[in-house]
Amino acid sequence: MGRGKRKHVKLRTPVTVQAEKVRLKDRVVIEKVHQLNQRLAAGEAVSLSEQVEIERAGGINAYQIASQRGEKKAKYGNFTSGVWVTKQLKGHGLKRKGHRLRLLDVGAVTLQYETYSSWIECVPIDLNPQHRAIIQADATTYKCSPFDVIVLSLVLNFTGDADVRGKILRNVRQLQSPSGHLFIVLPLKCLSNSRFFSSARLEAIICSMGYECLARHESKKLAFHMFKLVGDDRRKAFGRETTRRGPGMNQFEILMES
Repeated sequence: MGRGKRKHVKLRTPVTVQAEKVRLKDRVVIEKVHQLNQRLAAGEAVSLSEQVEIERAGGINAYQIASQRGEKKAKYGNFTSGVWVTKQLKGHGLKRKGHRLRLLDVGAVTLQYETYSSWIECVPIDLNPQHRAIIQADATTYKCSPFDVIVLSLVLNFTGDADVRGKILRNVRQLQSPSGHLFIVLPLKCLSNSRFFSSARLEAIICSMGYECLARHESKKLAFHMFKLVGDDRRKAFGRETTRRGPGMNQFEILMES
């Protein structure tokens, strides 16, 4: 008997390879949007072809979706921002029976605090929300009744304008309840590899607004800070200041008016 024809079996790409391709595409989109945003903020000319390239990659919507996928993976070293925030709140005795903390999650891409709804009432906002439950709002102008906790997780580094970063901080200070807590999460390189910024300078700016630093943590990629409001807002002007010198440094900074 003759052999029958071999049935062609199409080999499927392993799931791990597919996932890695998605992660690579996400990183490309995020990097392109960041670079364009920073160049526009610096007043540099951006060609039409570059803008078209960003739009082909999906623009700001693609950035948000890529960020959302990253948050679902939730791996920044060994922590997510939400896990670290809630751990610190518990550790400082702020989880109390019969009391819900009002928390403002600035730049939210998911509803990560829903898990803690028994003791946290979260108000998530974002300039370009990807979830219908997230409020569309500008962090520099948003107004609401005071919050016990405000979280700026990977928010200050998104805008390429150092003055806008200062405006965000000034506005959230007005939204903070007395003895409230502020959490700031930044890429570690913003503090460890910036020509104009450092962890000490971040703390100096925030403490001039009436806060004290209660906790800090560094993972492989992120820097976490927890502050408590303890006094009046007596901030001074923080202009550009060289904090370190050397090749290959970024230019992240926060500028603050008095």
